[in-house]
Amino acid sequence: MREDLASLVDAFRPDLIVHDLAELAAAPVAAARGIPHVTVAFSGSVSEFLVEGIVAAVGEVWSAEGLAVPSDAGLYEHLYLHRFPPALGPAPDNANVRFVRPVGFDGGSAEEAPAWLAAVGYDRQAVYVTLGTVVSGPAQWREILTALDSLDVDAIATTGAQVDPADIGPVPANVRVERYVPQSFILEHVAALVSHAGAGSMLAGAERGLPQLCIPMGADMWENADALAGSGASLTLEEDQRDAVAICGAIERLLKDPTFSTAARRVAAEIATLPHPDEYVPALEALAHG
Repeated sequence: MREDLASLVDAFRPDLIVHDLAELAAAPVAAARGIPHVTVAFSGSVSEFLVEGIVAAVGEVWSAEGLAVPSDAGLYEHLYLHRFPPALGPAPDNANVRFVRPVGFDGGSAEEAPAWLAAVGYDRQAVYVTLGTVVSGPAQWREILTALDSLDVDAIATTGAQVDPADIGPVPANVRVERYVPQSFILEHVAALVSHAGAGSMLAGAERGLPQLCIPMGADMWENADALAGSGASLTLEEDQRDAVAICGAIERLLKDPTFSTAARRVAAEIATLPHPDEYVPALEALAHG
């Protein structure tokens, strides 16, 4: 990404660069031009081991900008915004790290909620299931749908663009399957969330105080699931535990055991105390005008 980003920065000449944690070309491009930059994390703390791996991987990128790669790959150079509350584990140990409230964007603000959602969770508890938009496949949905068929709940499942709902086979009468509905609409109606433990879905459920069942599949999902389980607000099913019986039993525990909802509300209350992103605008302006 370095060449394209460098060309854009040289043409646009920004006063500040705000970039994702995993956008690792931004730091050397910014540093070489004396531009301050802000790292926005998307999940938990990056381990020391992973930082070492990043440094080893991006050395050539920094060299191409005429710089030596710093020991932290430039992640914490100016300001680092950390979106996990303390209940989900410690923040990175650096003076430039600040907690920020996770505020997701799903397009819901530009739409109206579907009319059919009003009946979901009205007469009985409801469950929302998402496996994200990238890594799930039809086979993973069969066991989940079979589990939901055994429960006295309403359920909504969103499959994402990669999975055609027609490919997952018969759908139980108590489940509605859609490719996409803004999760901010759905989460207002449900009592539990089943997900892949992607940071966006997990934090959206945590912000609303929902007990969660995590079915991680890759990337940072395992660490996210461990962090949430450590707070007492969730259960995790390992790869050899994902048959319909286990999924059904886990969802039942989340809905019936009040310790999960109590812990989930504690996490939500802590998230609500974190500074809103708006509160960092003066700090960003100060960096830009520095």
